[in-house]
Amino acid sequence: MTHPPARPTPPIAHNSSTRTHAFDPASPHPSQIVLSIICCYATLIGGFKIKSMMSAKTPVPAVPVAAPTPSAAAGKELRWGFEPPTMENFDVWGENADNWKKWEAFMDGKVEEWANELK
Repeated sequence: MTHPPARPTPPIAHNSSTRTHAFDPASPHPSQIVLSIICCYATLIGGFKIKSMMSAKTPVPAVPVAAPTPSAAAGKELRWGFEPPTMENFDVWGENADNWKKWEAFMDGKVEEWANELK
């Protein structure tokens, strides 16, 4: 029994997008090697991220916000006539009607002095 003759291999083009004679035609192209390494790193990083997302975390207890205390009670007079609110205590500060009266008195009189101090 005779076998058919082997097919001739096509000639290899000599440009940067194809394999050269230095590589075995069956070996992967350098860009395929780089892409496979990047995929391996992405798989490892993704695996660790999924693992950390699925792991149980203990909830951090919320820190209770202390009620604001006016500084005038400590024995010194407040510069602008009231204790200014902060982002943390604004809700508690706003519930006190006395704070709003002091704020309106500040807006009627000392706000211009305060604005000039900012310049």
